[in-house]
Amino acid sequence: MSTFQNVLNHGDDSKQHNTLRMRSAVYYMLLCATTRFITLLLG
Repeated sequence: MSTFQNVLNHGDDSKQHNTLRMRSAVYYMLLCATTRFITLLLG
């Protein structure tokens, strides 16, 4: 019973980790786009 609960908890952890990684990737893409836009404006 406890082993089954551990597996469930591990699944939740990996799902949350994937969401965090995807969110950080989106932030990184936004940062790159903003930097490129500012560079185009200044250049």
